Amino acid sequence: MLSYVFNFSLIEEGQGNLFFGGGGQAPTTMAEIEFPVETSMVSDGTLLAPAAGGCGLFDSPVDGRHSTMANANFVDGHAKVVKLRLVNPTGEGAITCPTLDGKTQRMYRITDVGPYQGRDELWGIPSQNNGAWVLR
Repeated sequence: MLSYVFNFSLIEEGQGNLFFGGGGQAPTTMAEIEFPVETSMVSDGTLLAPAAGGCGLFDSPVDGRHSTMANANFVDGHAKVVKLRLVNPTGEGAITCPTLDGKTQRMYRITDVGPYQGRDELWGIPSQNNGAWVLR
């Protein structure tokens, strides 16, 4: 039921946004995004329910449902496959979190080189500081 997640950093301060109604700042415009090719917009994933072990309400990890890959769309309009790896893929160490629709989500890390590498979410607006990726 919950199979796609958005990069809420693009709209979290928006007027009339999905969660908080009116007020706040205007949503991020495309002109304000320094790296639209690298900035995710929507991807395969799910929203988490709060639980022990670092699973927070509305965390939105990627889901490697396509042979440890996720489909993602980016702000400039292109789509691509994002490569992932399972976190602790074998044995008792596998990391899972409950989802808002009552299922269990195995946790993945993004392996593609770029601003989201090593993270479990395609969340944040990339910029660079001395050549290093920074997410806001």
